[in-house]
Amino acid sequence: MGKKIVFLFLALLLPVCIFLFLKIFGKNEFDVAPLHEQGVPDAPAHCNLTYPSPYVLPDSVMKLIGSDAPLVILNFSGEETVLQRVYDEVSESEVKTVQPQAMALREEDLSFLKRCVLLLKDPYDVVLIDNQKRIRGYYQGSSREEIDRLLIELSIILKKY
Repeated sequence: MGKKIVFLFLALLLPVCIFLFLKIFGKNEFDVAPLHEQGVPDAPAHCNLTYPSPYVLPDSVMKLIGSDAPLVILNFSGEETVLQRVYDEVSESEVKTVQPQAMALREEDLSFLKRCVLLLKDPYDVVLIDNQKRIRGYYQGSSREEIDRLLIELSIILKKY
């Protein structure tokens, strides 16, 4: 009977010790890796552009966006709820949202920006860009789950978890 009590005690003590060790010495760190770090393997052929590896957005696009915020969200969806939900979660100094339709671009320039420069494919219509001109994610503006994913990734990038 005594051996059983010792083994039971050790069986209960071991998970507690592992938990305490991980709690004290462990560090949970999440990361949202930039997209196209290895280049653009499925580059659109009709664009006639060369894509560097790792892919970063051209300076002309960043000037067009005109932001000094750490993160920029380009919202091609036209959904105002996307913008409102983002601003409910994070401050405007951390994340700037831009509606490209309001940038006074011609329709063909807007389509070129969307398909060839930002590499957006259907059904995605929201792009997250960091201040180092890297694309961090594509999202579907009409999907609540996708916007939830955007908000989670924003908090991870801004280290607010």
